[in-house]
Amino acid sequence: MEMKKCTSCGNYNLLSMLYCGYCGKPFSSGKIITTFYALNSSELSALTTSATIPSPASAPEANPAFSSINDFIIENKVLRKYIGHASNIIIPKGVISISYASFFYCNTLIDVFIPNSVKNIGYAAFLGCSSLTSVFIPKSVTSIGDDAFFGCSSLTIRCASGSYAENYARSNGINIYRVDKVI
Repeated sequence: MEMKKCTSCGNYNLLSMLYCGYCGKPFSSGKIITTFYALNSSELSALTTSATIPSPASAPEANPAFSSINDFIIENKVLRKYIGHASNIIIPKGVISISYASFFYCNTLIDVFIPNSVKNIGYAAFLGCSSLTSVFIPKSVTSIGDDAFFGCSSLTIRCASGSYAENYARSNGINIYRVDKVI
């Protein structure tokens, strides 16, 4: 799948699109990419999560339930776009921000684990992910954009008691499951 990057907002779109699906501006030119994100083995080990959580790097490639590092478009530690089709994903450790509409209408998503390197979740990040039932949000997240989980009607946010995520879930009518020990 070939994609191009919008020079106005920085988000990635299908090569065939005439207008950016995020900011709506027309493409005058866009950087065309065919390889989304490549890591060498030392960078990969630096971005995977702890051994207590199955990491995408260790998940069997034939198992579509887990994502691979190549399913993420990451730029300057910001997750710009998820392009995979897995049902269970682990955001790579080292990502500090989940960008606007990164998982926009990813209807295959069921469970998401966000590592404690992430500080914010952008506006409409998981908008329309209708199959999403569980997201672990660590205490490190101190900002969640409006409509980040709009359309995720069966969602439960797993988070620490008293965390920003708990307050966000409570104020947005999202189910909460408090975890005693946060990784």
